[in-house]
Amino acid sequence: MDWRRRIGWAALLLAVGFVGGCDIARPDVVVGEATVESIEIAILESFPVRVHTALRGSVPDACAEVDTIEQHRDEDRFLLVVRTRRPADEVCAQVVMPFEATGTLAVLGLPAGPYTVTAGEAEAGFDLTTDNLSLDGTTRAASSF
Repeated sequence: MDWRRRIGWAALLLAVGFVGGCDIARPDVVVGEATVESIEIAILESFPVRVHTALRGSVPDACAEVDTIEQHRDEDRFLLVVRTRRPADEVCAQVVMPFEATGTLAVLGLPAGPYTVTAGEAEAGFDLTTDNLSLDGTTRAASSF
């Protein structure tokens, strides 16, 4: 077998293996976004300061559950997106189900000042009264979302 034919077969096997490993025609989950109705913020008395949030809202049906919470920050505004997932092939009661999710915002390294947290239509604010640096000067922001 010449080298061109070998490369052709290798490419074909690689392509079949890649496509065969993906379930493009029938995904097994449906991903969506939860409705957030309220945000509660608690600033822990620690140094560096930690900011906990409690999100309350609803998912669209009885099979959906909170999957992940994405956290993005732009200057003094945190944006939280609550992603849901549900089985694609399951019949679910179309009833709004409540949820509550908690986590920690990535505030390490932020300067003192007012900040806003938004999730869906809900919004809440908090103030850092001092620059939030760690004792060793680290500014790496960590969160539990």
